[in-house]
Amino acid sequence: MSHELNASFTTPQREGCAVWKRPGEHTIGWRQQLGLLPAFARVMGWRGIPRFLKLMDFSQGLHDRLVPEPHFYLFVLGVHPDQQSRGVGTRLLQPILERCDAENRRAYLETARAENVPFYARHGFHVAHVIEEASFPKLWLMVRRPMCPQS
Repeated sequence: MSHELNASFTTPQREGCAVWKRPGEHTIGWRQQLGLLPAFARVMGWRGIPRFLKLMDFSQGLHDRLVPEPHFYLFVLGVHPDQQSRGVGTRLLQPILERCDAENRRAYLETARAENVPFYARHGFHVAHVIEEASFPKLWLMVRRPMCPQS
């Protein structure tokens, strides 16, 4: 099914991928931000970079306030469009969500797509904050509390 490699999961056929940041690793340092700039410049243009950096700083502050304790952070979840609505995303989330439940840890994510909110809600996430600033894309910040194991 899937395997763990530095908190990254994929399926054998590579239909999707989940990248989790482990507790204590959610902050993106300035060196990592610099490394991301070329990719974001291709998407947003170089003029959009200051806005991107402002958004990262703003969302990081909210992230720290919403889940100040060590938690798992879903950094990326992507499923090939042909494989969506077939359980791939659920299978990719499952290992870390089970670990969150076992370790009594919360999980956190951000999504810029409204259609993703119900999918994450089915996995126990709730919207903790919505960023709706004119200069930023709309972002849903979601938190999941650990679930009680079924006996």
